[in-house]
Amino acid sequence: MTTTPNQTTTYTPTQSTSPLFSKPLLLILTLLSFAALLVSTYLTISSYTASGPIGCGSGSGCGEVLASKYAKLGPISISIIATLTYLVLIPALFLAHKSKPAKYFLNFAAGSILVATIFYTYLQFITLKAVCPYCMTDHILGSIIAIIILIKSLRPQTLIPFILGIAIMISVAFIQNASSATIYRIPTPTEGDYDITDDISRRIGLMNGSIQISSNNAPTIGSTTAPTTIALLFDYACPHCKHTHHLVRDYLAQHPNQLAVILLPMPLNNACNPHASEDQPQRFWKSCERTRIAFAIYLAAPEKYKAFDDWMFETDTWRTLEETQTYAEKLLTPVLLKQTLTDPRINQMIEHNVKAYNLAGGARVPITLAPHTEPIEGRIEDLQAFESFLDEAQKNKTKSEQNVQLTTQ
Repeated sequence: MTTTPNQTTTYTPTQSTSPLFSKPLLLILTLLSFAALLVSTYLTISSYTASGPIGCGSGSGCGEVLASKYAKLGPISISIIATLTYLVLIPALFLAHKSKPAKYFLNFAAGSILVATIFYTYLQFITLKAVCPYCMTDHILGSIIAIIILIKSLRPQTLIPFILGIAIMISVAFIQNASSATIYRIPTPTEGDYDITDDISRRIGLMNGSIQISSNNAPTIGSTTAPTTIALLFDYACPHCKHTHHLVRDYLAQHPNQLAVILLPMPLNNACNPHASEDQPQRFWKSCERTRIAFAIYLAAPEKYKAFDDWMFETDTWRTLEETQTYAEKLLTPVLLKQTLTDPRINQMIEHNVKAYNLAGGARVPITLAPHTEPIEGRIEDLQAFESFLDEAQKNKTKSEQNVQLTTQ
């Protein structure tokens, strides 16, 4: 090719249209993103249904995570944010080589996904001590996607979107951490409830009086002459029950004469609780046997039940049946424990508490009950929320007593 002296050659800079990802890598990223989109979409849909995801029954790690305050940002399920992210990310993968906004979004998404993975994984393993398999699947898929994107596209000019993604996700984490947990109330009739104190016991009627409980027939902590009485339905292998146990103990330590707590161990195991899900996690496989041992200790030596109750909730995980039996034999004796386990009252106590669980209509434990007050289903996050419930229960009790006085005048 020749040019004349008067001719000039002009070069116009153009954006490179070479693919950002090779075809095999683009296919892998697309498949991973589509899988993450399916999981987050399923979690989003399930978060607005009564049953929840498959395998997330009462007391399951999945159910506990999805029922926590960290599953939502205000009224919005956090999985919606993940779903929208992947909906935009998939087309951005194909456009990033020729579109700056697409490339910027990929780096923005990568930063937010990595922070979300670290934050929510920490919450599950350290804070909640319960793991949601669906959530972890989404986190693992997202982490792989984010790392590949950063390796291939993070450059000085895309650093700002990456940092912005990190900053926004950190802000979300701070907002969630500072927010109050949602309190789930169970609508139940309370007109026939009662709370009666006499010289030897505290007797309460719950759920319109259909469940009757006496401190003479159930383990009770606190003061039976306290102004307020609550009952707790729980399983010793449930992490949220453990949290509530410590919350109650902390309150009683500060206000020893203000509360009576009637304990209602209730196994989340289909072998002795027909209302429990059949797909419960391993921690509940021996719940019937552990609950029987708990009632055996109460019947044989009620003064030792508090020590047993505290010991059952001391560890980060649940007590195995072997550990429970060994400790119970120390509190009693092997002979006395074996003998008491044959007491027919144990089955009656389990059936009573299972009936209460069924009538309460809750899907999760613990269930915190008080006369004249709608029960709380699930974890109570802090003392402030617990004290608010107690104040409500006391006001409702006072109002009920005043109504009774008016009708008898």
